[in-house]
Amino acid sequence: MTFLNPFLISRHRWMLSLFLSAGLLATTKPVRSQLIPAGGPPGVLVVDMAVTDSAIYVASLHSLYRSSDYGLSWTKLLDIPFNKNLKGTNLFLPVQWMVKALHDKVFFHYHDDSSYRLLVSVDRGNSWTTRSYPTYNNQKVYSGQWALTDSLFLLRNGKRIFYSSNNAVSWSWLPMPGHSDDGLGMAVDGNWVYCWNNDSLFLSRDYLKTWEGNDFQGFGNLKVQNGFLFARASEANGIKNFWASKGWGLPWGKKTNLMHLSEFDVVVVSDTVLLWPNFPWENEDYLWVGDTAQLQFTKDLTRRTPIKGYFSLMDTRLMEISDRLFIRSPNRIGFSSYGHSYWFPSLWHSDDFGRRWTTRENTLEEPMLNDLYADGERIWAATSSGLFYQIAGQDDWQSNDTIGLAIFSATRFDGQLWKSVLQLASVAEIGLYASDDEGNSWHQDFSASDYPLISTPLALFQYFGGSVFRRFPDDGGWKEISDKIPGQFVNSGILDVYYKGLIFTYDDQGVLYSSSDAGEHWNMFPFPTNIYTPLHLLTMVDSMLVFVGGRRDPVEQEYQFEVYRWHDDIEQWTLLSNSIKISYSWEDQNHYRKIIGLVSHAGKWFLVVRGVGILESVNNGADWSILANNDVAKNAMDVEVVGDWLYVGSQFFGVWKMKLDAVGQQYIYTRREMRLFPNPNDGHVVRLEATQPLERIWVFDLDGRLVLENGPTNSSVTLLNLSGLSSGFYFVKILDAEGVMTVQKMLVAR
Repeated sequence: MTFLNPFLISRHRWMLSLFLSAGLLATTKPVRSQLIPAGGPPGVLVVDMAVTDSAIYVASLHSLYRSSDYGLSWTKLLDIPFNKNLKGTNLFLPVQWMVKALHDKVFFHYHDDSSYRLLVSVDRGNSWTTRSYPTYNNQKVYSGQWALTDSLFLLRNGKRIFYSSNNAVSWSWLPMPGHSDDGLGMAVDGNWVYCWNNDSLFLSRDYLKTWEGNDFQGFGNLKVQNGFLFARASEANGIKNFWASKGWGLPWGKKTNLMHLSEFDVVVVSDTVLLWPNFPWENEDYLWVGDTAQLQFTKDLTRRTPIKGYFSLMDTRLMEISDRLFIRSPNRIGFSSYGHSYWFPSLWHSDDFGRRWTTRENTLEEPMLNDLYADGERIWAATSSGLFYQIAGQDDWQSNDTIGLAIFSATRFDGQLWKSVLQLASVAEIGLYASDDEGNSWHQDFSASDYPLISTPLALFQYFGGSVFRRFPDDGGWKEISDKIPGQFVNSGILDVYYKGLIFTYDDQGVLYSSSDAGEHWNMFPFPTNIYTPLHLLTMVDSMLVFVGGRRDPVEQEYQFEVYRWHDDIEQWTLLSNSIKISYSWEDQNHYRKIIGLVSHAGKWFLVVRGVGILESVNNGADWSILANNDVAKNAMDVEVVGDWLYVGSQFFGVWKMKLDAVGQQYIYTRREMRLFPNPNDGHVVRLEATQPLERIWVFDLDGRLVLENGPTNSSVTLLNLSGLSSGFYFVKILDAEGVMTVQKMLVAR
């Protein structure tokens, strides 16, 4: 029997637990905190909305809600499984989900990871039944225009109208009337069904049994409200114009002052008609008002909508319930090179016919997040609904801000709290604001806002409209420094990195530059790799300048990430790790996998990659393991550490958090079926046999130095070549396919 040297045991007390007995193996399993919801902050993205005489129904990306008090409070009716098709950042196009409601009936159409779903409720959403879709040529029909009457559920798909008279238990279909091969649209007003094509407009008053025709041609868009008809249509000479009629069979009147409209919404309340132009390229944010007697319209400058039609993306709707107006918007407004879109409030309410608007999403907790900012013991969240903060680890969000303003980003500079406002109701409200009292009061400092603010001890920077602006402490003014930025044109502004007095930027060719005088002069800074891709991050972690670069290999079908550290003494980068290789399938190749952030806590690094999740390193970036790869982590767009908490912001899931001091390992001593032989050995070859495939094998000496590494093997049996090891004791550390870590002692005796 071989005995250990007592002196060595004393020297390496930290490994004593590995030698409890010759027959016991020390098995380690990760004991980790989980990402948990941070309780908000308030906000929502409204995918679709329906109104009845007594309720409002709102579909978000995750839920279906009902409100019976005009949006002051909401009841969740359904949880919607996360859809893999929404994992990319491009929400530019409307999500084709549908909610329709009439009296107590509610129909809801959406899609999850497996298929489309059609749910029906006849009790205001309290209970639901799964129904079938119509079929044509043995194919299910999902898309088109949905509508609801007292007795029919309708879906127009092309030139066919599918209908059900038994709440979607069974379906029939009929061709649209007329001789045209095109079906352009369908509209419902009460129980009357209108449809139109290139030839004519048609009306059915008897649930699709018979049709009446009207030779009014060239429709581009038709809205029907309380019997009144409003249309965008072409004249004989091909010129598009706006038309209005007091009812079916009555004359149409041309409204030349509205001929510029392409898309619009209309509401008829008593003897007043409110019309809103909402085509995305029309810079309209006022309501046009007319009377039902004359149908003549004028722009009412006292009725200004909270968003401009320019930003509606053809999916914004003006609706009315009990003489109250609602605007619901998908709130998608564009993208920056930071890789995520920015959002503004999605649901608005007016009780004075459009003169004043307030948000109705403040009690919902599915915010559209723009930015996270860590500040002392607080985490700040800039959302589509305002600026909110949470004390680290707590559940409640607080705000001293004006709820309803879309906040672009937040930071601290020169002793003040700063925010950039992207509020579309008033151009005067857009800009940068500073607060001396933690957000209780604000003063406007700059009348424009675009990219997130970059705060450094030297200066505050912003990138707006292709230009870079700088503000020094106690300076009182902004100065454009675009002409000082390297490159033919300003590419990305100032990077959010401050390292030992240096700030950084890229030029339009991807060359990295640094400046030691707040952007007055720039010098080329070496890149650690000659491959420039959007998958990169330059950041500070643990007082080190770190670069993370990634690229996609379509041949190997994997993402390769490399981590580098800058050394001032030798003015060079050294490679810390190239071990992060993550496979991808071709169906995912268009999803934008972007390195979101790298943060640290208590010697551990946390790297967030969109589409991958959160990776953890316990040895300064040399080795990485997946910490979280659920939908929240994969769709992260920001990451911060506050105290002992890791905060992750996601466009789809709001803000989540993880307690970091619980991220660690505990040792569980148990018997495990594993053989290492011969042991002792002569330093040539040993054989490892396990019950699970071996992912990786490490061999350490008594001083904890890694002397041998092998893997992955993907086999439960492997051979280790020990020819390079001298005589002595070693520890063999094995990671198997179940994620279980096992340590076995080994003696080499030559």
